[in-house]
Amino acid sequence: MEGISIIGPGRLGGALALALNRSGNLVESIVYRTPGAAILLRDAMRNNEPRLVSFDALDEIAAPVILITSADPEIAGIAAVLAEFVTPGTIVLHTSGSLSSDILSGLRAKDCSTGSMHPLVSISDPILGADRFGGVYFCIEGDAAAVDAATEIAAALGARPFAIATNFKQLYHAAAVTASGHLVTVINVAIEMLTACGIEESTAKEVLMPLVFSTLENLRTQTPTQALTGTFARADADAFDRHMTAMSGRISGEAIDIYLAIAERSVHLAEMQGVDAEAASAIRNRISIAKKNRE
Repeated sequence: MEGISIIGPGRLGGALALALNRSGNLVESIVYRTPGAAILLRDAMRNNEPRLVSFDALDEIAAPVILITSADPEIAGIAAVLAEFVTPGTIVLHTSGSLSSDILSGLRAKDCSTGSMHPLVSISDPILGADRFGGVYFCIEGDAAAVDAATEIAAALGARPFAIATNFKQLYHAAAVTASGHLVTVINVAIEMLTACGIEESTAKEVLMPLVFSTLENLRTQTPTQALTGTFARADADAFDRHMTAMSGRISGEAIDIYLAIAERSVHLAEMQGVDAEAASAIRNRISIAKKNRE
């Protein structure tokens, strides 16, 4: 794709700029508030150095595609500024996970094509992140021309685009947060439990990682129902009771509440897996009692 301007050279914006440049796509300009990160990006793109533009001179950009990669609270303000001068027919995309293309409605009113494209990948550094888009899924929504452009960009990065209706964007993002951020939180709870056994926190994390990776590998080839193992897959009420006794007074009430909330969903998966109905009912009742005792 020819002619992309990127507004916001942060972690994701920087990674996209580098990845697009490497894939042969022309990054015309990078718009920044502070120049440091933008200069580093330009220096890393020696085969095609983009023009660096201060946000105060935003009206100087006129690329066919504008990609807003700034933080969520800034997107509406940037869109409002763009609406003052943007050329009709320009495609404007943002990369927020939780906001839909509706945040760009002012640009749509100026006859721009608007949409969003959000990569389901964790980017903590622009240099390292530039190599992480291959095989990653991009969630895309917006009007037809914007969806086509976003699909082309994702394909150029070796990513896998999929489209959803605009009104489902927030639900999509909740799913992403659950799969990523909540997963980290659950592992943090497991680390708390191991440290209560007298294990150093760093060692506890190291001990758990092979188990976590093996579970993820199971999920790669199996449904969640098939991948469930352990106490709740067997509906082992006695093991559950032992867990509750062991946790009492040793770990935080917040961690126990998380354990119990997830336990209910795990029993649901076990029932789908075909676990004995009587055993499932027994462990579900004990979970209910434990939750009431926590109130």
